Amino acid sequence: VTSLSLAYRTTERLAVNWTVPPDTRVSEYTYRITVTNGTGTDAYSTEQGQHEFEVTGLQPGIRYNLTVNSVTPEQTQSAPEAVQGTTNPSPVTNLSLVNRTTESLTINWTLPVDTRASVYGYNITVTSSTGDGPTGSYWTGPEESVFQVRGLQPGVSYNLTV
Repeated sequence: VTSLSLAYRTTERLAVNWTVPPDTRVSEYTYRITVTNGTGTDAYSTEQGQHEFEVTGLQPGIRYNLTVNSVTPEQTQSAPEAVQGTTNPSPVTNLSLVNRTTESLTINWTLPVDTRASVYGYNITVTSSTGDGPTGSYWTGPEESVFQVRGLQPGVSYNLTV
């Protein structure tokens, strides 16, 4: 196996793909995928000829180590190829505008409830819906669920994302 890479990720899934070996029997190979994190290891096998795999049932915001080995019909395994991937953190919910003045907007949201949520930081992006006025990106620390954007222009409509 060569060119092992992370194809995509979600809060609960990591998908990998790879280049199959340049071998005349490659169509007979299956592939062993081993997934580890700090608390355990799981192993999976593909069908013959498959060169991608999606691991499901993972936890949000966790780094995983994934290795892939070629396996012959005789169960001989190649040296492993490895890649690391981190699942996406859980998103915030219930984003709301709670206060506005002529030059500021205050928003709040509900924090995620997954096992890593206590260490998440939050990126607040501010853009003007018309292209006028200031824009920016701001960070808040873990367990913060309220943010005030200041220095805005009166009468301008803004989009805020967390």
